[in-house]
Amino acid sequence: RSAVRRVAPSRILRVNKWSPAAGDVVDWAEILCGHGAFSTKGWTLAKYAETLGLPATRGEGKDVPRWMREGKTADIQEHNRGDLDTTYAMDRLFRPVFLG
Repeated sequence: RSAVRRVAPSRILRVNKWSPAAGDVVDWAEILCGHGAFSTKGWTLAKYAETLGLPATRGEGKDVPRWMREGKTADIQEHNRGDLDTTYAMDRLFRPVFLG
């Protein structure tokens, strides 16, 4: 809720499940579900993008095998670029809120 409202949380959350001091690798999906405290069912990268007003992804990861079978490599490349753009936007949004 803090990140959606663009305000600092009332307490700093642990960003790495295994090593609280590790800040070099951040799994936003893991953090946003409270390290498993909340269900991630239905929370795809596309849903995060839509909910948070971030750049839209192109399709879903589940679409990639079909695109591969159909020879739609350009769609796969576009999907990967979209995932990277969305993930980068999530990091820019959440890093200041959660990591100060």
